Amino acid sequence: MKVILFGAGGQMGRAISALYAEEHPDVEVVSVDKEESAYVSSMGGADVAIDFSGKEAIGSILAYCTENQVPLVIGTTGHDEKDLQAIEEAARLIPIMKSGNYSLGVCVLKHLVREASRLLGEDADVEIIEKHHSRKKDAPSGTALLLADAVEEGGASHKRVYGREGFSPRKKGDLGIHAVRGGSIVGEHTVLFALEAESLELIHRGESRMLFARGAVKATQFIGKQKPGLYDMDHMMKG
Repeated sequence: MKVILFGAGGQMGRAISALYAEEHPDVEVVSVDKEESAYVSSMGGADVAIDFSGKEAIGSILAYCTENQVPLVIGTTGHDEKDLQAIEEAARLIPIMKSGNYSLGVCVLKHLVREASRLLGEDADVEIIEKHHSRKKDAPSGTALLLADAVEEGGASHKRVYGREGFSPRKKGDLGIHAVRGGSIVGEHTVLFALEAESLELIHRGESRMLFARGAVKATQFIGKQKPGLYDMDHMMKG
């Protein structure tokens, strides 16, 4: 099996490379740094590609994968509407798996958040707090946005409020999203449901990047067997 790993020099790229070397020595991993992505077409085909580079590389990555019919796992976050549209168009030609988080625990958390939102409805004020290391570039995290989607899927519509400053009383239906950056925090996400006289917190803590690497490697095994289309962790968990 041949895997092209975009963003191999980043923290997630290094974790995925190490995991393949330790547990899947039979897999050939072609490492591509972010700045080399535009030239990957000269490397020939592969069985699957993984993208943990930067959002600015998505155009050349999609071009390579669609031209060579290579299934793609996207772990990069921060894409804008134009990028998302390009991903959806490419998914008509090749299978693509896209997730803001490849942790199996976060996938379960999303379902719990959706159910809590459904059960508590408009009675709860909902806030999402995410914490990451000081080098993370995008805010809020892709996982925080994924969890915000789960809140809205389970309950009434919300207006997303990104942090607060000055005179900013909470309004009915607000969904607060807050980003904390510092140190070497791998990733922590809290979804708070605050009611009168009680509150409920659902928390996931990532203790090592290897947990995300394992999920990404499992995703490559899943996406390589699929037909063209856009997939997420729910599809993989359901088999």
